[in-house]
Amino acid sequence: MAVSSAGFVEVYPEFAQTLSTRPAYVAARLTAAAQHVDAAVWGDQYDWAVYTKAAHMCAMGPYGESARLNKFSEKTTYSVLFDEELSALPVRMLIV
Repeated sequence: MAVSSAGFVEVYPEFAQTLSTRPAYVAARLTAAAQHVDAAVWGDQYDWAVYTKAAHMCAMGPYGESARLNKFSEKTTYSVLFDEELSALPVRMLIV
């Protein structure tokens, strides 16, 4: 599976409105997120990691204040999910 705007909205449907009104914004966040995620590290969870990082970036942007855990915080639901999965990667690598 390849990273796409449609895939992003499938995983995070709460961004469907953002995609329909600002497709270039979502595409730019997906591109930026992909630069922060290493396919060799994430393996078959690569797409999910890019989508989750992009969701965090969208939430931190000017259109995503409602998705933040606290309007003054840099944490979002998506950053918490990403960090939890990232911390579990070494364990999964040992199991595989």
